[in-house]
Amino acid sequence: MASYLLMKLLYRLLNPGIFAGVLLTTLVVVLAYQVRPTYAIGIGAPTDTSIVRGFNTPEVLPGDVPQPFRWTTADSYVTLRDVGRQDFNIILTVSGFRPEGQETPHLAVDAGGGTLLDIVPAPRLTNYSFK
Repeated sequence: MASYLLMKLLYRLLNPGIFAGVLLTTLVVVLAYQVRPTYAIGIGAPTDTSIVRGFNTPEVLPGDVPQPFRWTTADSYVTLRDVGRQDFNIILTVSGFRPEGQETPHLAVDAGGGTLLDIVPAPRLTNYSFK
């Protein structure tokens, strides 16, 4: 009787439909972990308050496509928490413009105990890429 039940179970497991379903499910799960999400974080947008510290109130650059932004203060931070231990390709769009008489800006990006970017930003909107 036990051998009959074992044979019946083995027959069901080796059914091509079930085998293909298990294989497809495994493949989808493995591939899902290979996809790297994209995050677009707009500083100056209404949703940035949980990640920014030391920034002034939001403003908008006029133009065909209005672009929100914030002026920094002497100590401004953008902190991304709980993003896990994964590599990121980052593009940071920054303008180092300061009104006359203001101190030259300095931009440093630190992560994991190391410095990823340490620059004096250009006075116009410039993209800075780093990993």
